[in-house]
Formats: sequence, structure tokens, C-alpha cells
Amino acid sequence: MTVSFIITTYEVARFTEQCVNSVCDAARDGDQIIVVDDCSEDGSADVARAALRARSFPNSTVVALGEHTPGGVGIPANIGMSHARNDVVVFVDGDDWLHPGGFNAARDAFERGSADVMITRYDVQDTETGHHAAPTDEYLWESIAPSQTPAERRDIALKLNGVPWRKFYRRSFLQMHDLRFPEGDVFYEDNPFHWATSISAGSIAFSNEVTVTHRVNRAGQTLAARGTELFAFFEHYTAILGLTEDDASLRTSAAQWLMTNMAWHIDVIRPDLRLSYAVAADRAIKALPAEVWQAALSDHFRFQPIGALVEMALEGSAPAFAAGLTLHSQMHNTSQLQGAMAGLETKLAELDDRSYWIHFEVTQAHRHAKAATNQQLFDMLRARADKQT
Repeated sequence: MTVSFIITTYEVARFTEQCVNSVCDAARDGDQIIVVDDCSEDGSADVARAALRARSFPNSTVVALGEHTPGGVGIPANIGMSHARNDVVVFVDGDDWLHPGGFNAARDAFERGSADVMITRYDVQDTETGHHAAPTDEYLWESIAPSQTPAERRDIALKLNGVPWRKFYRRSFLQMHDLRFPEGDVFYEDNPFHWATSISAGSIAFSNEVTVTHRVNRAGQTLAARGTELFAFFEHYTAILGLTEDDASLRTSAAQWLMTNMAWHIDVIRPDLRLSYAVAADRAIKALPAEVWQAALSDHFRFQPIGALVEMALEGSAPAFAAGLTLHSQMHNTSQLQGAMAGLETKLAELDDRSYWIHFEVTQAHRHAKAATNQQLFDMLRARADKQT
């Protein structure tokens, strides 16, 4: 089984060499490395070429686009797939890096099986602090069992983060179903691709191996969005509903997917966009019957702020959702302010404590110095007295 690695880069030159080297370390004879650079201005393509040349990797190519494409990674990823020639396709973000040991262990398991797609584990690294952590969906791995049916495994896959760079795809499967990323001036396009591949797959495998580290908190990442980019989720939701074919289970999963993403939107959306967001959210919620939403809410969402907002929309209208969103934002900001004030009070207490001990130490040092001076004076006077006698 041979692999076509598709590395997509855009303004990540400082990370590209590490990424390419990790892919070369994981690759085997017959594998293919395709780098698609989305017209970076920081030399990402040149760094990739130099890294591949230094490793003398035989089957590699760098496609440097002459114009930056609209949207996110969709067009570059599709271009990469058009260059792929091997049995399996693996996507890699140009600022991430593979773990060769875990990657090849998962690869061997995928080769032994017959699944169309394999989903692996990953970890995240904060670019600013260097701290590593588990992703937000790590808890779902506890629900995976070998005895599950294909439909049950599909439902778990749809709950996992839909990122493409944690997966192995059989290229014949992608070709058979003509599976490609959406193209256009839209972001987060990995979500509909994830749904399309998960629904089309005859079987999905899971690997406990950690195969890649994904960087977060990097300048320019779409996850840092607070504006109109977030409206793309409603477009993707519409596309996802088109894949469900009135399947009640899938439509419930689609509603839960939308709530999962809206849960972080409501904390970050810009104040001037709240009403527009509420209108879009209300339209999306009304696209499914209330009974589907009641099934989707379940206990997991019902006691979260997003669950309350959805219920307000079901009972009222977009203005009701907007009012609830504004109230939530105010409470969220107040909570953040209270947290910041609590942190400041803690630091002030630490400073007070530190200043007390500094004062204590200075006072003690002064006393010791004074005592030493007095002892020296006493010794000097005593020496004079001894001379006089």
C-alpha cells in the first residue's frame, strides 16, 4: 500500500521545513509527497522545495499557485488530489508535523483492514506557549468499541472533529464517489467533506495512535475568526442536510453538529454581527422540525447556553434568539471580567505577600548589619580600653 501525502501551505514558512521532514520520516518506498502552496508571500514554497531536495525524496512535487485562491484549503486540497497517484491519500497541514511511529502503526492497521477511511488521534500545540493538549473531542474515543455496526461507527465519526489531516482515505473510494472539498469564498470547508466521506464510506476504522500534532493559536488561522467567516457554518449545514436524505438519525446528528459549532460562535461573534448571526441561526434552526431539535438537544446540550438559545428560537423568532445571544454575550464578558479580576486579586495578594517577606528580610538584614556595627564599635572601644590599662 502506497501513500500520497498532500501538504497544503499558506504563509507558514517558519514551520514548513519541520512539516516536510516529518512527512519524509514517515514515508516509505513508493510514497508520493505533493506540496500545494496557495501563493504564499513568505517563501513557504521555496522552503518546501529546499527541504525535499535536502532529503532527496524521489517522488515529490511542489505546486506553487500563481494567485491566492478564495476561501480556505478547499482548492489547494483538490489540486493535490488531482496529482495523487497512490493507493491512499493523507492530508497534512503545512504548519503541523507527523509522528512517524504512530503514523506507521496506524498505516499498518489500515493496510490490514478493508475500511474506506481511518480516523486517528492527534494532539494540539499552542503556538504561543508551546503547551501540548488533547483536542476537544478526545472524550469520544471512550465510546468506540470493536463490536459496533458501521452505522454506529459512522455516527461517532460525525461527532469527531472533521479535520482531514487525521485520516487515511482510500483513493479509489474518493474517486468512486467523486468526493472533493467545496470550492469558493468560504472557510471551514473540511466539514462538508468530512460528512460526505463519512456518509459515503462503507466502513470507517479508528486508530488509537496519535499520528500528528496540530498547531493552534497561530496568527492567521481561521479558528481565530470572530466575523462573517463564521456564517460559513450555516452554508455547510445546508449542504450537510442535503446529504442526509431524510434519515432521522443523520438529521439529528446534523443538528447536534450545528449546535456544537454555534456553542463557540456565541462566545466570539462580534457585537455588530449578533443580529445578522441570529437571523441566519434562526433560519437554520427552522430548516428542521422541532421534534428533530428536541431529539438533538438531549441532556448534553439542553443545559448549555446554546441549548437555551435554540429553544428560544424554536418558541419564538430571530429577535428572541438575538436577545438571548446579547444576554449570553454580556454574561460571558462579565464572567471573563470576573475571572480577570479574580486573577488580578490573586496576583495582588501574591505581591502583598512577597512585599511583606521582602520587608521582613530587609529589616532582618538591617538589624544584623546594625548588630554587626555595634559589635565592631564595642570591640574597638574595648581594644582602646585594654591599651590604656
